[in-house]
Amino acid sequence: MRAFSEMLRTQMIILFRNTNFWVISLGLPVIAILAFGFLFRNPSEMRVSVVDEDQTAASQQLVEAVKAYPSMVVSQGERESELSTLEEGERWAVLVIPAGFAGQLAGQGARVEVHVDNSDPFRLGTASGALQAVVDGFSDSLTSSQKPVVIDQRPVAARDLRFVDVLLPGMVGMAIMFANIYAGVWLIFWREEGILRRLGVTPLRPATLIAAQAIAYSLISTIQVIILLGLARLIFDVEVEGSYLLLALTALAGIAAMLGLGYLIGSYLRTAIAANAVANLVTFPMMFLGGSFMPVESPPAFLQPIIKVLPLHYLNDALREIINRGGGLGEVWPSLGILVGWAVGTFVLSARVFRWQ
Repeated sequence: MRAFSEMLRTQMIILFRNTNFWVISLGLPVIAILAFGFLFRNPSEMRVSVVDEDQTAASQQLVEAVKAYPSMVVSQGERESELSTLEEGERWAVLVIPAGFAGQLAGQGARVEVHVDNSDPFRLGTASGALQAVVDGFSDSLTSSQKPVVIDQRPVAARDLRFVDVLLPGMVGMAIMFANIYAGVWLIFWREEGILRRLGVTPLRPATLIAAQAIAYSLISTIQVIILLGLARLIFDVEVEGSYLLLALTALAGIAAMLGLGYLIGSYLRTAIAANAVANLVTFPMMFLGGSFMPVESPPAFLQPIIKVLPLHYLNDALREIINRGGGLGEVWPSLGILVGWAVGTFVLSARVFRWQ
Protein backbone atom coordinates (compact mmCIF):
# COMPACT_ATOMS: atom_id res chain seq x y z
CA MET A 1 0.00 0.00 0.00
CA ARG A 2 2.91 2.33 0.80
CA ALA A 3 4.49 1.69 -2.60
CA PHE A 4 1.17 2.44 -4.28
CA SER A 5 0.70 5.73 -2.40
CA GLU A 6 4.25 6.84 -3.15
CA MET A 7 3.84 6.07 -6.84
CA LEU A 8 0.52 7.92 -6.89
CA ARG A 9 2.02 10.98 -5.18
CA THR A 10 5.01 10.98 -7.53
CA GLN A 11 2.82 10.69 -10.63
CA MET A 12 0.55 13.52 -9.46
CA ILE A 13 3.56 15.80 -8.89
CA ILE A 14 4.94 14.98 -12.35
CA LEU A 15 1.63 15.75 -14.04
CA PHE A 16 1.04 18.99 -12.16
CA ARG A 17 4.53 20.25 -13.09
CA ASN A 18 4.28 19.27 -16.76
CA THR A 19 3.37 22.46 -18.60
CA ASN A 20 3.06 20.75 -22.00
CA PHE A 21 0.57 18.27 -20.56
CA TRP A 22 -1.72 21.05 -19.33
CA VAL A 23 -1.41 23.12 -22.49
CA ILE A 24 -2.30 20.19 -24.77
CA SER A 25 -4.98 18.48 -22.68
CA LEU A 26 -6.72 21.52 -21.17
CA GLY A 27 -5.49 24.61 -23.00
CA LEU A 28 -6.75 23.55 -26.44
CA PRO A 29 -10.31 22.70 -25.24
CA VAL A 30 -10.53 25.95 -23.23
CA ILE A 31 -9.42 28.04 -26.21
CA ALA A 32 -11.86 26.19 -28.50
CA ILE A 33 -14.80 26.78 -26.14
CA LEU A 34 -14.00 30.49 -25.83
CA ALA A 35 -13.33 31.00 -29.54
CA PHE A 36 -16.26 29.01 -30.92
CA GLY A 37 -18.56 30.13 -28.12
CA PHE A 38 -18.04 33.80 -28.91
CA LEU A 39 -17.76 33.47 -32.68
CA PHE A 40 -20.71 31.14 -33.29
CA ARG A 41 -23.39 32.07 -30.80
CA ASN A 42 -26.12 31.50 -33.41
CA PRO A 43 -25.96 29.27 -36.48
CA SER A 44 -26.39 31.03 -39.82
CA GLU A 45 -27.92 28.12 -41.74
CA MET A 46 -31.46 26.88 -41.31
CA ARG A 47 -31.48 23.18 -40.43
CA VAL A 48 -34.73 21.77 -41.81
CA SER A 49 -36.04 18.22 -42.22
CA VAL A 50 -38.53 16.97 -44.79
CA VAL A 51 -40.73 13.92 -44.20
CA ASP A 52 -42.22 12.64 -47.45
CA GLU A 53 -45.05 10.26 -46.55
CA ASP A 54 -46.66 10.50 -50.00
CA GLN A 55 -43.72 9.32 -52.13
CA THR A 56 -45.13 10.61 -55.42
CA ALA A 57 -43.79 12.77 -58.20
CA ALA A 58 -45.67 15.79 -56.79
CA SER A 59 -44.30 15.33 -53.28
CA GLN A 60 -40.78 14.81 -54.64
CA GLN A 61 -41.10 18.06 -56.56
CA LEU A 62 -41.87 19.87 -53.29
CA VAL A 63 -38.93 18.15 -51.57
CA GLU A 64 -36.59 19.33 -54.32
CA ALA A 65 -37.97 22.86 -53.99
CA VAL A 66 -37.10 22.84 -50.28
CA LYS A 67 -33.59 21.55 -51.01
CA ALA A 68 -33.06 24.28 -53.58
CA TYR A 69 -33.81 27.08 -51.11
CA PRO A 70 -30.60 29.02 -50.29
CA SER A 71 -29.11 28.98 -46.76
CA MET A 72 -31.16 25.92 -45.85
CA VAL A 73 -29.55 22.62 -44.82
CA VAL A 74 -32.12 19.92 -45.58
CA SER A 75 -32.25 16.34 -44.33
CA GLN A 76 -34.89 13.66 -44.79
CA GLY A 77 -36.21 11.00 -42.45
CA GLU A 78 -39.21 9.48 -40.72
CA ARG A 79 -41.81 11.59 -38.90
CA GLU A 80 -41.16 10.33 -35.38
CA SER A 81 -37.38 10.58 -35.48
CA GLU A 82 -37.34 14.00 -37.15
CA LEU A 83 -39.87 15.49 -34.73
CA SER A 84 -37.79 14.13 -31.87
CA THR A 85 -34.72 15.80 -33.35
CA LEU A 86 -36.69 19.06 -33.61
CA GLU A 87 -37.65 18.86 -29.94
CA GLU A 88 -34.00 18.41 -29.04
CA GLY A 89 -33.19 21.72 -30.72
CA GLU A 90 -31.17 20.27 -33.60
CA ARG A 91 -33.61 21.39 -36.31
CA TRP A 92 -35.36 24.67 -36.98
CA ALA A 93 -38.40 23.12 -38.60
CA VAL A 94 -39.81 19.87 -40.00
CA LEU A 95 -41.98 19.86 -43.13
CA VAL A 96 -44.28 16.83 -43.32
CA ILE A 97 -45.89 15.95 -46.66
CA PRO A 98 -48.75 13.60 -45.68
CA ALA A 99 -49.90 10.55 -47.58
CA GLY A 100 -52.47 11.41 -50.28
CA PHE A 101 -50.85 14.78 -50.99
CA ALA A 102 -50.81 14.35 -54.80
CA GLY A 103 -54.44 13.25 -54.93
CA GLN A 104 -55.57 16.17 -52.79
CA LEU A 105 -54.03 18.71 -55.16
CA ALA A 106 -56.81 18.07 -57.67
CA GLY A 107 -59.51 17.77 -55.02
CA GLN A 108 -60.30 19.99 -52.07
CA GLY A 109 -56.71 21.18 -51.83
CA ALA A 110 -53.60 19.72 -50.23
CA ARG A 111 -52.17 20.57 -46.84
CA VAL A 112 -48.68 20.13 -45.46
CA GLU A 113 -47.56 20.24 -41.84
CA VAL A 114 -44.81 22.56 -40.70
CA HIS A 115 -43.57 21.79 -37.21
CA VAL A 116 -41.40 24.71 -36.18
CA ASP A 117 -39.16 25.49 -33.21
CA ASN A 118 -40.82 28.36 -31.33
CA SER A 119 -38.24 28.60 -28.52
CA ASP A 120 -36.32 31.17 -30.56
CA PRO A 121 -38.29 33.99 -32.25
CA PHE A 122 -35.58 34.32 -34.89
CA ARG A 123 -35.83 30.65 -35.85
CA LEU A 124 -39.61 30.74 -35.73
CA GLY A 125 -39.92 33.70 -38.09
CA THR A 126 -37.06 32.73 -40.41
CA ALA A 127 -37.97 29.07 -40.86
CA SER A 128 -41.70 29.75 -41.16
CA GLY A 129 -41.14 32.48 -43.73
CA ALA A 130 -38.71 30.39 -45.76
CA LEU A 131 -40.98 27.34 -45.91
CA GLN A 132 -43.98 29.53 -46.73
CA ALA A 133 -42.02 30.97 -49.65
CA VAL A 134 -41.13 27.48 -50.86
CA VAL A 135 -44.73 26.26 -50.64
CA ASP A 136 -46.01 29.41 -52.36
CA GLY A 137 -43.52 28.89 -55.17
CA PHE A 138 -44.62 25.29 -55.49
CA SER A 139 -48.27 26.38 -55.61
CA ASP A 140 -47.47 28.85 -58.40
CA SER A 141 -46.14 25.96 -60.49
CA LEU A 142 -49.43 24.01 -60.28
CA THR A 143 -51.90 23.80 -63.12
CA SER A 144 -55.15 25.75 -63.13
CA SER A 145 -57.07 22.64 -62.11
CA GLN A 146 -55.01 22.22 -58.94
CA LYS A 147 -55.51 24.27 -55.79
CA PRO A 148 -52.73 26.01 -53.83
CA VAL A 149 -51.12 24.12 -50.96
CA VAL A 150 -52.01 25.26 -47.45
CA ILE A 151 -49.57 25.13 -44.52
CA ASP A 152 -50.77 23.73 -41.23
CA GLN A 153 -48.23 25.25 -38.82
CA ARG A 154 -47.62 23.46 -35.52
CA PRO A 155 -45.19 25.19 -33.13
CA VAL A 156 -42.99 22.97 -31.00
CA ALA A 157 -41.37 24.07 -27.75
CA ALA A 158 -37.88 22.87 -28.57
CA ARG A 159 -34.76 23.46 -26.58
CA ASP A 160 -32.59 26.09 -28.21
CA LEU A 161 -29.17 24.49 -28.67
CA ARG A 162 -26.45 27.02 -29.39
CA PHE A 163 -23.15 26.13 -30.98
CA VAL A 164 -21.40 26.29 -27.62
CA ASP A 165 -23.97 23.87 -26.14
CA VAL A 166 -23.08 21.28 -28.77
CA LEU A 167 -19.37 22.11 -28.58
CA LEU A 168 -18.95 21.61 -24.81
CA PRO A 169 -19.42 17.80 -24.71
CA GLY A 170 -16.97 17.42 -27.58
CA MET A 171 -14.40 19.54 -25.76
CA VAL A 172 -14.84 17.46 -22.61
CA GLY A 173 -14.27 14.33 -24.67
CA MET A 174 -11.25 15.87 -26.38
CA ALA A 175 -9.74 16.91 -23.04
CA ILE A 176 -10.16 13.35 -21.74
CA MET A 177 -8.50 11.99 -24.87
CA PHE A 178 -5.48 14.30 -24.78
CA ALA A 179 -5.02 13.97 -21.02
CA ASN A 180 -4.86 10.18 -21.02
CA ILE A 181 -3.74 8.80 -24.35
CA TYR A 182 -0.16 9.97 -23.81
CA ALA A 183 0.19 7.97 -20.59
CA GLY A 184 1.94 5.20 -22.49
CA VAL A 185 4.56 7.69 -23.73
CA TRP A 186 5.57 8.33 -20.11
CA LEU A 187 6.10 4.62 -19.55
CA ILE A 188 8.45 4.47 -22.53
CA PHE A 189 10.28 7.58 -21.30
CA TRP A 190 10.78 5.96 -17.89
CA ARG A 191 11.99 2.80 -19.64
CA GLU A 192 14.48 4.77 -21.75
CA GLU A 193 15.78 6.62 -18.69
CA GLY A 194 16.20 3.38 -16.76
CA ILE A 195 13.58 4.29 -14.18
CA LEU A 196 11.48 1.20 -14.91
CA ARG A 197 14.56 -1.01 -14.70
CA ARG A 198 15.32 0.28 -11.23
CA LEU A 199 11.68 -0.10 -10.19
CA GLY A 200 11.69 -3.64 -11.60
CA VAL A 201 14.20 -4.85 -8.99
CA THR A 202 11.97 -3.60 -6.15
CA PRO A 203 8.91 -5.41 -4.77
CA LEU A 204 6.77 -3.05 -6.87
CA ARG A 205 4.51 -5.04 -9.20
CA PRO A 206 3.55 -3.82 -12.69
CA ALA A 207 -0.12 -3.75 -11.69
CA THR A 208 0.69 -1.37 -8.81
CA LEU A 209 2.63 0.96 -11.10
CA ILE A 210 -0.11 1.01 -13.75
CA ALA A 211 -2.88 1.45 -11.16
CA ALA A 212 -1.10 4.38 -9.49
CA GLN A 213 -0.47 6.07 -12.81
CA ALA A 214 -4.02 5.41 -14.03
CA ILE A 215 -5.59 6.88 -10.89
CA ALA A 216 -3.35 9.93 -11.11
CA TYR A 217 -4.42 10.55 -14.70
CA SER A 218 -8.05 9.95 -13.76
CA LEU A 219 -7.90 12.52 -10.96
CA ILE A 220 -6.31 15.09 -13.24
CA SER A 221 -8.89 14.42 -15.96
CA THR A 222 -11.71 14.81 -13.45
CA ILE A 223 -10.34 18.20 -12.43
CA GLN A 224 -10.14 19.25 -16.07
CA VAL A 225 -13.71 18.13 -16.77
CA ILE A 226 -14.94 20.15 -13.78
CA ILE A 227 -13.01 23.20 -15.04
CA LEU A 228 -14.54 22.92 -18.53
CA LEU A 229 -18.09 22.44 -17.24
CA GLY A 230 -17.69 25.30 -14.75
CA LEU A 231 -16.22 27.61 -17.38
CA ALA A 232 -19.03 26.91 -19.84
CA ARG A 233 -21.65 27.40 -17.12
CA LEU A 234 -20.12 30.63 -15.84
CA ILE A 235 -19.45 32.35 -19.18
CA PHE A 236 -22.07 30.90 -21.55
CA ASP A 237 -24.70 29.57 -19.14
CA VAL A 238 -24.43 26.02 -20.53
CA GLU A 239 -26.43 23.62 -18.39
CA VAL A 240 -26.11 19.87 -17.93
CA GLU A 241 -29.59 18.56 -18.68
CA GLY A 242 -28.96 15.01 -17.46
CA SER A 243 -27.61 13.29 -14.36
CA TYR A 244 -24.24 14.39 -13.02
CA LEU A 245 -23.70 10.87 -11.69
CA LEU A 246 -24.21 9.38 -15.15
CA LEU A 247 -21.98 12.11 -16.58
CA ALA A 248 -19.25 11.13 -14.10
CA LEU A 249 -19.59 7.44 -14.98
CA THR A 250 -19.36 8.26 -18.68
CA ALA A 251 -16.28 10.40 -18.13
CA LEU A 252 -14.62 7.60 -16.13
CA ALA A 253 -15.41 5.08 -18.87
CA GLY A 254 -13.87 7.45 -21.41
CA ILE A 255 -10.80 7.98 -19.24
CA ALA A 256 -10.32 4.22 -18.91
CA ALA A 257 -10.69 3.68 -22.66
CA MET A 258 -8.20 6.42 -23.53
CA LEU A 259 -5.73 5.26 -20.88
CA GLY A 260 -5.94 1.72 -22.22
CA LEU A 261 -5.34 2.95 -25.76
CA GLY A 262 -2.36 4.98 -24.56
CA TYR A 263 -0.85 2.03 -22.71
CA LEU A 264 -1.40 -0.15 -25.77
CA ILE A 265 0.59 2.31 -27.89
CA GLY A 266 3.30 2.46 -25.23
CA SER A 267 3.50 -1.30 -24.89
CA TYR A 268 4.22 -2.05 -28.54
CA LEU A 269 6.65 0.79 -29.33
CA ARG A 270 10.21 1.04 -28.08
CA THR A 271 10.96 4.77 -28.13
CA ALA A 272 9.11 7.75 -26.70
CA ILE A 273 9.53 9.62 -30.00
CA ALA A 274 7.83 6.83 -31.94
CA ALA A 275 5.05 6.50 -29.35
CA ASN A 276 4.45 10.25 -29.35
CA ALA A 277 4.25 10.26 -33.16
CA VAL A 278 1.77 7.37 -33.19
CA ALA A 279 -0.29 9.02 -30.43
CA ASN A 280 -0.47 12.21 -32.51
CA LEU A 281 -1.37 10.18 -35.58
CA VAL A 282 -4.25 8.64 -33.64
CA THR A 283 -5.53 11.67 -31.69
CA PHE A 284 -5.77 14.33 -34.37
CA PRO A 285 -7.84 12.36 -36.91
CA MET A 286 -9.95 10.97 -34.05
CA MET A 287 -10.56 14.52 -32.81
CA PHE A 288 -12.40 15.37 -36.03
CA LEU A 289 -13.87 11.98 -36.97
CA GLY A 290 -15.04 11.47 -33.39
CA GLY A 291 -17.18 14.61 -33.54
CA SER A 292 -15.35 16.79 -31.02
CA PHE A 293 -16.35 20.05 -32.68
CA MET A 294 -19.66 19.00 -34.21
CA PRO A 295 -21.52 15.67 -34.37
CA VAL A 296 -20.62 13.73 -37.50
CA GLU A 297 -24.11 13.10 -38.88
CA SER A 298 -23.59 12.07 -42.52
CA PRO A 299 -20.00 10.94 -43.10
CA PRO A 300 -18.89 9.50 -46.44
CA ALA A 301 -19.49 5.76 -46.74
CA PHE A 302 -15.78 4.90 -46.66
CA LEU A 303 -15.34 6.72 -43.31
CA GLN A 304 -18.30 5.14 -41.52
CA PRO A 305 -16.54 1.86 -40.55
CA ILE A 306 -13.62 3.88 -39.14
CA ILE A 307 -15.84 6.20 -37.12
CA LYS A 308 -17.79 3.26 -35.69
CA VAL A 309 -14.68 1.84 -33.98
CA LEU A 310 -13.33 5.09 -32.50
CA PRO A 311 -13.74 5.32 -28.71
CA LEU A 312 -13.97 9.11 -28.88
CA HIS A 313 -17.03 8.81 -31.16
CA TYR A 314 -18.92 6.91 -28.46
CA LEU A 315 -17.63 9.11 -25.65
CA ASN A 316 -18.77 12.30 -27.40
CA ASP A 317 -22.14 10.78 -28.32
CA ALA A 318 -22.78 9.76 -24.71
CA LEU A 319 -21.67 13.15 -23.36
CA ARG A 320 -23.96 15.03 -25.78
CA GLU A 321 -26.86 12.74 -24.91
CA ILE A 322 -26.43 13.54 -21.22
CA ILE A 323 -25.45 17.21 -21.39
CA ASN A 324 -27.62 18.42 -24.28
CA ARG A 325 -30.61 16.07 -24.20
CA GLY A 326 -30.84 14.94 -20.59
CA GLY A 327 -30.52 11.31 -21.65
CA GLY A 328 -30.48 8.54 -19.07
CA LEU A 329 -28.75 5.20 -18.79
CA GLY A 330 -31.14 3.67 -21.33
CA GLU A 331 -29.87 6.05 -24.02
CA VAL A 332 -26.14 5.89 -23.27
CA TRP A 333 -25.53 2.31 -22.15
CA PRO A 334 -24.53 1.09 -25.65
CA SER A 335 -21.81 3.77 -25.81
CA LEU A 336 -20.74 3.00 -22.23
CA GLY A 337 -20.50 -0.69 -23.07
CA ILE A 338 -18.22 -0.01 -26.04
CA LEU A 339 -16.00 2.29 -23.96
CA VAL A 340 -15.68 -0.33 -21.23
CA GLY A 341 -14.90 -2.92 -23.89
CA TRP A 342 -12.14 -0.69 -25.25
CA ALA A 343 -10.72 -0.24 -21.74
CA VAL A 344 -10.75 -3.95 -20.86
CA GLY A 345 -9.38 -5.07 -24.22
CA THR A 346 -6.52 -2.57 -24.36
CA PHE A 347 -5.50 -3.06 -20.72
CA VAL A 348 -5.40 -6.85 -21.17
CA LEU A 349 -3.28 -6.55 -24.31
CA SER A 350 -0.97 -4.03 -22.62
CA ALA A 351 -0.48 -6.26 -19.55
CA ARG A 352 0.52 -9.21 -21.75
CA VAL A 353 3.39 -7.35 -23.37
CA PHE A 354 4.49 -5.09 -20.47
CA ARG A 355 8.22 -5.13 -19.79
CA TRP A 356 10.40 -3.28 -17.31
CA GLN A 357 13.23 -2.71 -19.80
